[in-house]
Amino acid sequence: DMALNPSLALLWTISILSWHAFHNLVNDWQDLEDDDKPVGSFRTDYGCHALKQGFLTKTQFLRLMILVGLPGATLTWALRNSVVGPAGPWGIAALFLYTILFKPLALGEACIFCVWGPLMAGYGAIAAG
Repeated sequence: DMALNPSLALLWTISILSWHAFHNLVNDWQDLEDDDKPVGSFRTDYGCHALKQGFLTKTQFLRLMILVGLPGATLTWALRNSVVGPAGPWGIAALFLYTILFKPLALGEACIFCVWGPLMAGYGAIAAG
């Protein structure tokens, strides 16, 4: 039995939320020029794409990406020598290769499942305890 450490649990939650939001923003940036159709895109017809629809400029979007990703990057660096440290490189690889490599091969969600499943469950329990 591991006792819950509230401060570590909070830091882990902030890190995971930061990386998840950052991943979504990076995916939007990569989709801007890549696989989304300019007209009739599922994404813009039934949701929103801040860049394609002009809600944000590229400069504003990059600033938002930095602001959102900074907590996750900082905490990943701070925890790099702990038992959760090895999760960082795998998550970063999945982050940047999702749209470029895994998504065209129809392996995007499988990749995310393999990264986020262990991060959320196993490493989260270790980080919080």
